[in-house]
Amino acid sequence: MRQRLVRLVDQLRGSFWFLPAVLLLAAAVLAWAALAADRAHDGSWGGLLFNGGPEGARVLLGTIAGSMVTVGTTVFSITMVALTLASSQFGPRMLSNFVRDRGNQLTIGLFLAVFLYSLLVLRGVQDRVGGVPNLAVSLAIVLAVTALMVLVYFIHHIATSIQVMNLVQVLANDLRAGLDSTIPDAGEQPPVVETRPEQPAPGYAVLARSSGYVQYVDRSSLVRRAVERDLSVRLLVRPGRFVVEGTPLARAWTREGLAGDAESCDDLASLVAVGSRRSVAQDVEFPIRQLVEVGLRALSPGINDPTTASACINQLSVGLCRVADRPMPPDAHPDDDGFARVVQDAPLTWERLVGGAFDQIRQAAGDHVVVHLHLLEALATIAGCTTRHDRVAVVRRQGDLVWERAQQAVAQAADLEVVRERYDALLAAAGER
Repeated sequence: MRQRLVRLVDQLRGSFWFLPAVLLLAAAVLAWAALAADRAHDGSWGGLLFNGGPEGARVLLGTIAGSMVTVGTTVFSITMVALTLASSQFGPRMLSNFVRDRGNQLTIGLFLAVFLYSLLVLRGVQDRVGGVPNLAVSLAIVLAVTALMVLVYFIHHIATSIQVMNLVQVLANDLRAGLDSTIPDAGEQPPVVETRPEQPAPGYAVLARSSGYVQYVDRSSLVRRAVERDLSVRLLVRPGRFVVEGTPLARAWTREGLAGDAESCDDLASLVAVGSRRSVAQDVEFPIRQLVEVGLRALSPGINDPTTASACINQLSVGLCRVADRPMPPDAHPDDDGFARVVQDAPLTWERLVGGAFDQIRQAAGDHVVVHLHLLEALATIAGCTTRHDRVAVVRRQGDLVWERAQQAVAQAADLEVVRERYDALLAAAGER
């Protein structure tokens, strides 16, 4: 149940229709309430509200409705242009960040909601004394003025959201949120595992029910069901991996070493949410991959923008520094007795995080001296954020690879000497730790 809820929330967050649909529903409810209030007071609200006749109310509401749908169409067109620019410059995977942008959804939803509200109130205008819903018409004016202010906000918002530095910051925020949710704080200790199960060959295969990316694994429910049925489970996939329908997600067996049966094992697949796209819910490598993709596109010959690549490197270093001393997610999840009921194959490691963040950018850096410098500076910063020798060694190894790449690609001796100075600074920082 939990994985379905997480998947639903992620789908609603990434949908372009949900917030506009909520605003349309709110507009319909507001129109009904305003008309009901007008009927209860028979239009006698005093001089503060709209006090024109039926014809004036119809003209006003018709004007508001017509202008709202026209501007809403224009806003939608501008959004499509922004999406096209973002797709061509930053990559198609960046589109999800624009689609789930609350500013864009709010703007389009508000204009459509004011349009719907005006239409519904227009039906309540009658040619008789007291037949003009003064409160409802006055609220239409207030909503129209609000929509104009939101239009000004939208113009500013869409102009800033397509700027590469702002996009990089949005991706960096996703990365930090993903790291905080996936990798526990340094003060939180992983559960103690006293005994690990020995898997019989091959165990019972729990098969994927659909093809797609693993978005979420409900490990707590998985452990609970394993305890209830006296099973041990080895997860063969982790969030972010692509699975094919009918291939194994996990293998299960009993404590006595016998393979589990279909009745007790098949429904374990329901605890692994699979969707058509990757999600940041448990997949911290996804926002890293998005930042890396922006950096790689910036380093492509057609764009040749090392400044943007350097900004991506800086944000990647911020994220890695955030978790440099935190324990990685455990590969085993025990029951109350310390027996590992669920074991994760190929768990998330520090080496995987560092390699995923810097390997491809290092390989694509070429003769961009500034990129090599930023890579070494970022690695030196990360080395200074952890006191763990094994993690410093991983960072230093990445620095060695950057220096080797620079020696191959940088032709000018003076430039290479600058890179050598940053490399020495990294060695000093790693040595101090």
